[in-house]
Amino acid sequence: MATHGPGARRDAGTGLIPGLRGAQRSAYVALLSDAQYRRYFLATFTSSLGDWVGVLAILALTETVLGRASRAAAFALSGVMVARILPVLLFGPVAGVYADRWDRKRTLVMTDLGRGLLMAVIPFSQDFLQLFVASFVVEVLSMLFAPAKEATLPNLVPRERLVQANQMTLIVTYGTLPLGGVLFAAFVGLGGLLPTFQLVQGRPEAVAIWANALTFVASAVLFGRMRFPSREATTTDSGHVPGSRAWDELKEGFRFIAEHRGVRALIVGVMAAALAAGALFAVAKLFVSVVGSGQSGFGLLVAVVGAGMLTGLVSAVPLGHRFGTHRLFGPGIGLGALLAIVTAFMPNLTLA
Repeated sequence: MATHGPGARRDAGTGLIPGLRGAQRSAYVALLSDAQYRRYFLATFTSSLGDWVGVLAILALTETVLGRASRAAAFALSGVMVARILPVLLFGPVAGVYADRWDRKRTLVMTDLGRGLLMAVIPFSQDFLQLFVASFVVEVLSMLFAPAKEATLPNLVPRERLVQANQMTLIVTYGTLPLGGVLFAAFVGLGGLLPTFQLVQGRPEAVAIWANALTFVASAVLFGRMRFPSREATTTDSGHVPGSRAWDELKEGFRFIAEHRGVRALIVGVMAAALAAGALFAVAKLFVSVVGSGQSGFGLLVAVVGAGMLTGLVSAVPLGHRFGTHRLFGPGIGLGALLAIVTAFMPNLTLA
């Protein structure tokens, strides 16, 4: 969307910073007053929050199964994070192309229910392989869920409110991490208070994982109650089948990436940041075990990390307008790396 003049550039970012103008504020109110979008927003919030809780709980369960702060646990924690990231690298480009050709409502409901079912049985895992496979399949379903959900949004909101709707989706997707960390700590504490419950005994993380399963079911119910516009079969005038068109579009996407140096740099940077974030989550779990802070300490540490992410999201807009978004990307990753090195030297949870 084109904007002109410094005033227009400032206004474009007010959706993520304090002191919203009246028009911006009314746009958000109008979005949430629509029942269809409200269900979409609540489903996104619910599944995102539960997903953060589930990631932390699976990491904690992995350490419980293999022994705290052991060498085997260190490799297993890394393996679980690989299981969460590997589907993104393997199927991310393909999932978006094919998920858009399936019935979106059915895709959203079935992937949510599938993830909920898998999360419900994960606490019964007896070894690392079961945790790895379950985590991998959950993430594959997430790869199908995400593009279908994102492609649904433009059909729910007017074009003039799409920017605000995307901003709200971004905030509830990543801004729920602090709350997810706090809830994880609370659920683990609740699990510890149920020693007589045989399924929870010795595995207090199970309560958090089952809570994640319920959030996926709730999300499926919300999406199931939405009205989706009817879609015609995807065909071409030349008679190509949908799979052929999807493959052509996939090749066109790779060709575009190969021809644009800036896009390649952006993708490599995002992938590196995602891999580093996964490594930090795994290392943080071992760190709290070494300093003796327990599972609740892990949840609180992640909550602080999430608060930093939310602060970064809010700060990125005004800083981007002042310095240019392209000038924030590289230094942001570099500064994050330096702070991670500093954190590694912290002797206790408080300083970390």
